[in-house]
Amino acid sequence: MNQIILASHGPLAQGMKESIEFFLGPTSIVCLTQTKEESGLQQEIESVLRACAGRHVIVFTDMIGGSVNQMFTRALEHHDFLLVSFMHLGLILECVLQQGNIDASMLQEMIDATKRQCLLMNEWMDQQQQDGEE
Repeated sequence: MNQIILASHGPLAQGMKESIEFFLGPTSIVCLTQTKEESGLQQEIESVLRACAGRHVIVFTDMIGGSVNQMFTRALEHHDFLLVSFMHLGLILECVLQQGNIDASMLQEMIDATKRQCLLMNEWMDQQQQDGEE
């Protein structure tokens, strides 16, 4: 089974978990938050990753290059997990619903599909209308 960890600056991770649980009910998703004050996040990361040793872990951080993402990137040197530098509700839902372990190749396919879902709807609707007129 996949263990999902959401980590963000501020309440984004907790909000994503709450949105997922709106659809699915209670989950085992772990949320970690970086606050403006020193929060001891690095120690929390180490503790959570040690507790998840031997499990299949996927971590989603809020943005590439941010301090939260950097801490998890450093943790890759000592822990085995997949790290995604973006939180997308549909992608996380898909991971939570996946019955078997998600490997890097499968996760990359899921990410690629997610990228295709990011659209400027105004242009998409205009294109749909144009296609309908032809």
